[in-house]
Amino acid sequence: MTKNPFQFNSVFASQLIKMIDEKKACGQTSINWYFGALDRFFIENQVKKPILSQRIVNLWCKRRECEPLNTLACRISAVRLFADFLIRQGKTAYYFPKFSAPKIFDNSIPYIYSHEEIAALFNAADELKRTRADWHLSYFPVIIRLFYSTGLRRGEANKLLWRDIDLKKWSTDHPTGKVSERSFCSAFRANDKNFEKIRTVA
Repeated sequence: MTKNPFQFNSVFASQLIKMIDEKKACGQTSINWYFGALDRFFIENQVKKPILSQRIVNLWCKRRECEPLNTLACRISAVRLFADFLIRQGKTAYYFPKFSAPKIFDNSIPYIYSHEEIAALFNAADELKRTRADWHLSYFPVIIRLFYSTGLRRGEANKLLWRDIDLKKWSTDHPTGKVSERSFCSAFRANDKNFEKIRTVA
Protein backbone atom coordinates (compact mmCIF):
# COMPACT_ATOMS: atom_id res chain seq x y z
CA MET A 1 0.00 0.00 0.00
CA THR A 2 1.29 3.47 -0.90
CA LYS A 3 2.05 5.78 1.98
CA ASN A 4 -0.42 8.67 2.17
CA PRO A 5 -0.08 12.00 4.03
CA PHE A 6 -3.30 11.55 6.01
CA GLN A 7 -4.19 9.68 9.19
CA PHE A 8 -7.80 8.60 8.73
CA ASN A 9 -9.84 7.50 11.73
CA SER A 10 -13.48 7.64 10.67
CA VAL A 11 -15.72 4.78 9.64
CA PHE A 12 -14.64 5.54 6.06
CA ALA A 13 -10.90 5.32 6.84
CA SER A 14 -10.19 2.20 4.81
CA GLN A 15 -12.15 3.48 1.81
CA LEU A 16 -10.39 6.85 1.88
CA ILE A 17 -7.00 5.13 1.94
CA LYS A 18 -7.98 2.89 -0.98
CA MET A 19 -9.17 5.89 -2.98
CA ILE A 20 -5.91 7.80 -2.45
CA ASP A 21 -3.87 4.69 -3.29
CA GLU A 22 -5.87 4.36 -6.51
CA LYS A 23 -5.19 7.95 -7.47
CA LYS A 24 -1.47 7.62 -6.81
CA ALA A 25 -1.35 4.37 -8.78
CA CYS A 26 -2.82 6.32 -11.72
CA GLY A 27 0.01 8.85 -11.47
CA GLN A 28 -1.81 11.60 -9.62
CA THR A 29 0.62 13.41 -7.34
CA SER A 30 -1.62 16.22 -6.06
CA ILE A 31 -4.18 14.97 -3.55
CA ASN A 32 -7.12 17.08 -2.32
CA TRP A 33 -6.20 18.00 1.26
CA TYR A 34 -9.88 18.27 2.15
CA PHE A 35 -10.08 14.47 2.35
CA GLY A 36 -8.51 14.79 5.80
CA ALA A 37 -11.07 17.41 6.80
CA LEU A 38 -13.82 15.18 5.40
CA ASP A 39 -12.64 12.30 7.58
CA ARG A 40 -12.72 14.53 10.69
CA PHE A 41 -16.17 15.77 9.65
CA PHE A 42 -17.49 12.20 9.68
CA ILE A 43 -16.16 11.73 13.21
CA GLU A 44 -17.51 15.06 14.49
CA ASN A 45 -20.95 14.26 13.09
CA GLN A 46 -20.90 10.74 14.54
CA VAL A 47 -21.26 8.84 11.28
CA LYS A 48 -21.31 5.23 12.49
CA LYS A 49 -22.06 3.32 9.28
CA PRO A 50 -20.02 3.50 6.03
CA ILE A 51 -22.95 4.99 4.13
CA LEU A 52 -22.50 8.39 2.50
CA SER A 53 -26.04 9.67 2.98
CA GLN A 54 -27.66 12.67 1.37
CA ARG A 55 -28.07 14.33 4.76
CA ILE A 56 -24.38 14.16 5.63
CA VAL A 57 -23.29 15.22 2.13
CA ASN A 58 -25.63 18.23 2.14
CA LEU A 59 -24.37 19.18 5.59
CA TRP A 60 -20.75 19.01 4.35
CA CYS A 61 -21.57 21.03 1.23
CA LYS A 62 -23.35 23.81 3.12
CA ARG A 63 -21.44 27.05 2.86
CA ARG A 64 -19.92 28.19 6.13
CA GLU A 65 -20.00 31.73 7.42
CA CYS A 66 -17.55 33.97 5.54
CA GLU A 67 -16.25 30.96 3.58
CA PRO A 68 -14.73 31.87 0.19
CA LEU A 69 -16.44 30.21 -2.77
CA ASN A 70 -13.14 28.67 -3.89
CA THR A 71 -12.81 26.89 -0.54
CA LEU A 72 -16.39 25.65 -0.73
CA ALA A 73 -15.77 24.37 -4.26
CA CYS A 74 -12.72 22.40 -3.03
CA ARG A 75 -14.76 20.82 -0.26
CA ILE A 76 -17.54 19.88 -2.67
CA SER A 77 -15.00 18.43 -5.09
CA ALA A 78 -13.56 16.25 -2.31
CA VAL A 79 -16.89 14.71 -1.33
CA ARG A 80 -17.86 14.20 -4.98
CA LEU A 81 -14.65 12.35 -5.70
CA PHE A 82 -15.18 10.19 -2.66
CA ALA A 83 -18.80 9.48 -3.58
CA ASP A 84 -17.76 8.52 -7.10
CA PHE A 85 -15.17 6.11 -5.69
CA LEU A 86 -17.68 4.52 -3.31
CA ILE A 87 -20.25 4.07 -6.07
CA ARG A 88 -17.65 2.37 -8.27
CA GLN A 89 -16.92 0.06 -5.34
CA GLY A 90 -20.59 -0.90 -5.15
CA LYS A 91 -21.15 1.09 -1.92
CA THR A 92 -24.08 3.29 -1.02
CA ALA A 93 -23.26 6.95 -1.57
CA TYR A 94 -25.04 10.19 -2.44
CA TYR A 95 -23.42 12.18 -5.25
CA PHE A 96 -23.84 15.92 -4.78
CA PRO A 97 -25.37 17.18 -8.08
CA LYS A 98 -23.35 19.58 -10.20
CA PHE A 99 -26.19 22.07 -10.64
CA SER A 100 -26.31 22.50 -6.84
CA ALA A 101 -22.71 23.66 -6.60
CA PRO A 102 -22.05 27.40 -6.34
CA LYS A 103 -21.04 29.19 -9.51
CA ILE A 104 -17.66 30.81 -8.98
CA PHE A 105 -17.14 34.01 -10.89
CA ASP A 106 -15.59 37.37 -10.36
CA ASN A 107 -18.31 39.99 -10.10
CA SER A 108 -15.98 42.83 -9.22
CA ILE A 109 -16.13 45.99 -11.34
CA PRO A 110 -12.71 47.21 -12.52
CA TYR A 111 -11.76 50.77 -11.69
CA ILE A 112 -10.58 52.81 -14.67
CA TYR A 113 -8.04 55.44 -13.74
CA SER A 114 -8.20 58.85 -15.33
CA HIS A 115 -5.20 60.32 -17.16
CA GLU A 116 -4.67 62.65 -14.22
CA GLU A 117 -4.61 59.75 -11.73
CA ILE A 118 -2.15 57.79 -13.89
CA ALA A 119 0.10 60.84 -14.11
CA ALA A 120 -0.08 61.29 -10.33
CA LEU A 121 0.87 57.61 -9.87
CA PHE A 122 3.88 58.01 -12.15
CA ASN A 123 4.96 61.17 -10.33
CA ALA A 124 4.65 59.48 -6.93
CA ALA A 125 6.82 56.61 -8.16
CA ASP A 126 9.41 59.05 -9.52
CA GLU A 127 9.58 60.93 -6.21
CA LEU A 128 10.12 57.90 -3.97
CA LYS A 129 13.01 58.52 -1.62
CA ARG A 130 15.69 55.87 -2.06
CA THR A 131 18.56 54.83 0.13
CA ARG A 132 21.25 52.19 -0.22
CA ALA A 133 19.09 49.82 1.81
CA ASP A 134 16.20 50.03 -0.65
CA TRP A 135 18.06 50.59 -3.91
CA HIS A 136 15.51 48.41 -5.70
CA LEU A 137 13.04 51.32 -5.52
CA SER A 138 15.07 52.89 -8.31
CA TYR A 139 13.37 50.49 -10.69
CA PHE A 140 9.86 51.09 -9.38
CA PRO A 141 9.07 53.90 -11.86
CA VAL A 142 10.08 51.57 -14.69
CA ILE A 143 8.02 48.67 -13.38
CA ILE A 144 4.91 50.85 -12.97
CA ARG A 145 5.23 52.08 -16.55
CA LEU A 146 5.91 48.55 -17.78
CA PHE A 147 2.64 47.30 -16.31
CA TYR A 148 0.72 50.30 -17.65
CA SER A 149 2.27 50.23 -21.11
CA THR A 150 2.09 46.51 -21.83
CA GLY A 151 -0.75 45.20 -19.68
CA LEU A 152 1.53 42.48 -18.33
CA ARG A 153 0.36 40.63 -15.26
CA ARG A 154 2.69 40.53 -12.27
CA GLY A 155 3.48 36.85 -12.82
CA GLU A 156 4.24 37.47 -16.50
CA ALA A 157 6.55 40.37 -15.64
CA ASN A 158 8.38 38.22 -13.08
CA LYS A 159 9.18 35.68 -15.79
CA LEU A 160 10.52 38.22 -18.29
CA LEU A 161 14.10 37.70 -19.42
CA TRP A 162 16.38 40.25 -21.05
CA ARG A 163 16.04 38.43 -24.37
CA ASP A 164 12.27 39.02 -24.18
CA ILE A 165 12.72 42.82 -24.32
CA ASP A 166 13.38 44.53 -27.64
CA LEU A 167 14.66 48.02 -26.87
CA LYS A 168 14.64 48.98 -30.55
CA LYS A 169 11.05 47.96 -31.27
CA TRP A 170 9.80 49.16 -27.87
CA SER A 171 8.15 45.82 -27.23
CA THR A 172 8.25 42.72 -25.06
CA ASP A 173 7.97 39.15 -26.26
CA HIS A 174 6.24 36.89 -23.74
CA PRO A 175 5.53 33.53 -25.41
CA THR A 176 3.83 32.04 -22.33
CA GLY A 177 1.46 34.95 -21.77
CA LYS A 178 -2.04 35.39 -23.19
CA VAL A 179 -0.65 38.03 -25.55
CA SER A 180 2.76 37.01 -26.89
CA GLU A 181 4.01 40.46 -27.96
CA ARG A 182 3.16 43.75 -26.29
CA SER A 183 4.36 47.20 -27.28
CA PHE A 184 5.41 49.98 -24.95
CA CYS A 185 3.05 52.92 -25.29
CA SER A 186 3.70 56.63 -24.86
CA ALA A 187 3.99 56.23 -21.08
CA PHE A 188 7.56 55.09 -21.71
CA ARG A 189 8.32 57.14 -24.76
CA ALA A 190 7.44 60.33 -22.91
CA ASN A 191 9.70 59.30 -20.03
CA ASP A 192 12.94 58.23 -21.65
CA LYS A 193 14.87 59.11 -18.50
CA ASN A 194 13.13 56.22 -16.71
CA PHE A 195 13.41 53.84 -19.61
CA GLU A 196 17.12 54.63 -19.80
CA LYS A 197 17.52 52.66 -16.54
CA ILE A 198 16.64 49.51 -18.45
CA ARG A 199 19.03 50.39 -21.29
CA THR A 200 21.85 50.95 -18.78
CA VAL A 201 21.35 47.59 -17.02
CA ALA A 202 20.93 45.74 -20.33
